[in-house]
Amino acid sequence: MKNNLAVTLLLSFFLAACGGSSTNTDPGGDTDSGIGGGNGNGGDNGNGGSDDDDNTDNGDNNGTTPEESNKYAVLTNMEAGESGQLKYPIAENNGEELTSGQITASVFYSAPEDATSYISLFDKSGKTDGLLGEVQLDEGNVKIRSGESQTVSTFTPGNWVDVKMTWDVADAEYTVFIDNEKIGTYAFHNAGATGVDTLGFKIGNNDMTESKEFLVDDIAIYSNVTGTSSSEVFSDNFESYVINEDLDGDGDLYSGSYSAVVKGTEGSNGSEDTDLPIHPNLDASKAPSENFDLSLWNLSVPIDNGEGDGYAKATTVTVKQLNDGYELTDQGGKDYFWTDTKDGGMVFRDYIGGARTSKNTSYTRTELRGMLRGEDTSISTQGVNGNNWVFGNAPDDQQKLAGGVDGNMIATLAVNAVTTTGDSSHKGRVIVGQIHAASDEPVRIYYRLLPGHKKGSIYFAHEPSNGNSEEWYEMIGSKSSSASEPEDGIELNEKFGYEIDVKGTMLTVSIMRDGKDTITKEVDMSNSGYDGYYVNDDGDQKEDYMYFKAGVYNQNNSGDDTDYVQATFYYLHAEHD
Repeated sequence: MKNNLAVTLLLSFFLAACGGSSTNTDPGGDTDSGIGGGNGNGGDNGNGGSDDDDNTDNGDNNGTTPEESNKYAVLTNMEAGESGQLKYPIAENNGEELTSGQITASVFYSAPEDATSYISLFDKSGKTDGLLGEVQLDEGNVKIRSGESQTVSTFTPGNWVDVKMTWDVADAEYTVFIDNEKIGTYAFHNAGATGVDTLGFKIGNNDMTESKEFLVDDIAIYSNVTGTSSSEVFSDNFESYVINEDLDGDGDLYSGSYSAVVKGTEGSNGSEDTDLPIHPNLDASKAPSENFDLSLWNLSVPIDNGEGDGYAKATTVTVKQLNDGYELTDQGGKDYFWTDTKDGGMVFRDYIGGARTSKNTSYTRTELRGMLRGEDTSISTQGVNGNNWVFGNAPDDQQKLAGGVDGNMIATLAVNAVTTTGDSSHKGRVIVGQIHAASDEPVRIYYRLLPGHKKGSIYFAHEPSNGNSEEWYEMIGSKSSSASEPEDGIELNEKFGYEIDVKGTMLTVSIMRDGKDTITKEVDMSNSGYDGYYVNDDGDQKEDYMYFKAGVYNQNNSGDDTDYVQATFYYLHAEHD
């Protein structure tokens, strides 16, 4: 979402956040034990199973002001009548209507305002009788059109609002999200529609006699409901236009529009003019869960929960605990998870000396784990169920049982510290994002900064499930412990982004940076054994499942106990079909 217009017009939209103890027994077979301050910590590795295996790199295997803002479209309901409209004819510009898809946009409804603004999906007619779905912003109320208009939520006028709509003709339904929160799913207004032909924005109506304005920015249209970058059909942040340029000329991209003009400034944002997504309104005074949507994540912290059999077992903060303002600082002079007091980022720190998630894991972590079940602990942590997801090539019965199919995760972060003590093969390594399977890891993304270097490398590992050799892919610089400093490397405290995308057997990893080309590598997993099953340590075939992880997974167990890795996240979003 864009910040309040009076304060900022910046949106980075990528494509398409002491004392006491408690124990909660999970009906699904998982036990969460908590420690820590008023926000608690818990333990959760699912049915007593291992959270992950020790399959890691051994080291040598070769808000701004309008003067700085981006531009935006202003739709004006003219005093003489004629509502302001911005229309993008999808089929006309791209060859066909979309039978399923997603649209996103950031819009600004003034305060006070007594006009209604509309975001609409039309079939070929482009008129009301061809309406599939519609979001209306009306004096603080969010309304939808499915038959008659109905109020479904509220918003705060005078602020930018992120609107997302997805649809599928096969179901004759569309789903509405406001500021990344799902509002609901509704039947098509026109049940006979065959697809979305036109996306429309509108302010007011022909009967109005006062001039009103509706601002639109960062439009994106996708050909599937997940809105991954590979499915993008169209996007526009209006940066390529000249201030005061009309958008309603015949033959233009927005043909059929009326009283739509580009506004803003030509000012330069410098390094802030970026493709990296950043969560808006990050508040340094709030807990991470108040700045980021952590409703589908738990958190592992390297604090001994006392449940390990001969080892110090890490504590898991449950979804409920995490979203109750949780932070973990000043634990024997050590900090683990908190909000940065300057920029509002979500900070993860992990020390070499700490508890591990399982006997089989050699390294410690402060790391989020995707929990699609949310707070519904009747669903087990492990297994093919509503808590985990599967690849799109998994058997149909698994896809129906899983919490999602295929996956996409995008993060923006800065690594603030890496380890500097210990074996040369361990120094400077940290995993900042991964997909974990029941037993293996389809992808682990590493940042590494070697001693004496200012710029670090990015690479990732792909671990097959069938026993084939692990594969390594260098994105920036080298993974070697003796590599020269990468000329185009990433420094500590420098923001960068990653995207992990899986469609069936195709894994795509991208690294993004301000002012630089995105680096992308694809991995064909057809021969990696991820076919819905894996063989466990006892030789039994079991159903396989996936979950995302993000944070810091320390890759050094030979240095000083007080040596640590740290990263600050500024954006985190995961989704599934």
